[in-house]
Amino acid sequence: MVYHNDHIVESKESLDPISSHVILEEYWFESDMIVYKSSEEWPEIIHSVIDYPAESMLIFPIKRAESVIGFIGITDPKRKAFSKNMLFVMPVLHNFLNNALANAYNFEELKINSRTDHLTGLSNLRAFEQNINKYNQTRPDNRISIIIIDLDYFKDVNDSFGHQAGNELLKQISILLSTFVYEQEKLARYGGEEFIFFVPNKTPDEIIELAESIREKIEKTAFNTHNYLDDRELVTVNITASIGVATYPDQCSSIKELMMLADRAMYVGSKQNGRNKVATINEGDIINERQAILEPDKTY
Repeated sequence: MVYHNDHIVESKESLDPISSHVILEEYWFESDMIVYKSSEEWPEIIHSVIDYPAESMLIFPIKRAESVIGFIGITDPKRKAFSKNMLFVMPVLHNFLNNALANAYNFEELKINSRTDHLTGLSNLRAFEQNINKYNQTRPDNRISIIIIDLDYFKDVNDSFGHQAGNELLKQISILLSTFVYEQEKLARYGGEEFIFFVPNKTPDEIIELAESIREKIEKTAFNTHNYLDDRELVTVNITASIGVATYPDQCSSIKELMMLADRAMYVGSKQNGRNKVATINEGDIINERQAILEPDKTY
């Protein structure tokens, strides 16, 4: 970006790849401020990039963890425009800038880590719930559906090939599931070998169809991992998933209840009924299923 009198006068996604590469190469290993008193002192390559009136120039490296990650250039149309006092003060301001950028970067990294599952890179459950609640608050009349996906016999993978193989498999499945995610939809790791998928504006039948596509894709995919219990030999793993779905407000009266219904549908309708299935709460069983969730100590 190019600023003039506090206004952006030019913004580019990238400079010319050849000239920008040479400029970066020219200054990449410079750790101190560079001062040019006139354009006659500039390297030839700068003349080909700067196409506005400029004579005096300061170039500052931007650093993070002692590594140069970029540059700031300040120009003035006058020769010898930067006084001794300014040249004394600018390095101090430059240090403040580097510290501010480092703090901002650390804050963003902390925020991302607090909302992200470290293994798969997907949202964690906390961030997922915040997204659903925010969506529901801003669009209270819209349908919201939940798909909960639990990998079948996942413990067998860990027991046969080691936990690292299981982690590799989870990463691959998270990538596969991400291909089903569209705008406004959210995918998160629910915990262990479970994933949770939030989909707005679809009917219960459409959600079942989507969930069935996910189940079929997982079943038909051959995943590659390594046998960490035997010389890291490359192995192919096939796995299936038990899936539960629920839709608000068709099948429940709150978002919290929605997640519990989808979870119950997955366990009761799929996991305990042969696995590798898509299950929902049947219309005739909604009342009893909801009561079983909300009042688990009673028998129906």
